[in-house]
Amino acid sequence: MSYISNNKDKIRGYKKGLPSRTDPTPPFLYFLYRWVLTVSTPFLSLLLFIRKKKAKESCQSVYEKQGISKKINMGKNFVWLHAASLGETMSIEKMIRSFHKKGYEVLLTTSTLTSREWISKNIESIVTHHFLPLDSPLFIKRFLKRLPSPKLVLFVESEIWPNLIIELKKRNISLFILNGRLSKKSLLRWRRFKATS
Repeated sequence: MSYISNNKDKIRGYKKGLPSRTDPTPPFLYFLYRWVLTVSTPFLSLLLFIRKKKAKESCQSVYEKQGISKKINMGKNFVWLHAASLGETMSIEKMIRSFHKKGYEVLLTTSTLTSREWISKNIESIVTHHFLPLDSPLFIKRFLKRLPSPKLVLFVESEIWPNLIIELKKRNISLFILNGRLSKKSLLRWRRFKATS
């Protein structure tokens, strides 16, 4: 925790470009993105059920990716870590165990069935797992309503979801990105849309 506290500017994942308290309004392209995700919400739900039929989702992941779940029971002293895939989940195992040893509860969100399977076999006893909702405003708001305010939110690598970031900022919850990186191709793409990057 002390490392994170002393190096916020180095690992801050949302500071530049996305709306801050001093920005009067989010950029136009963000509004467009939010509108597209909002009107697409029914189709995202349908897509999840189609993926379940193809064994690419489970019943649990289908509902949790829509923000549908029971209240997430976490104590006041907890951190939220997100690792999208199996490799990213395995890469933060030592960090998870370190937080646990220091007395923090850990909420771990992931996006894949393989990561969920690995968690159940290796660290089930020291984390609360939840699939990360898709970036529909409705899904994100559902999820956050069921979640107490964490001490810290850490996302691994390039997991950048604008609607989630905005909703966290509305709740004054800081989000940091660990080991964030962009490929040259991604960097060139983001430079075309500086207002939203």
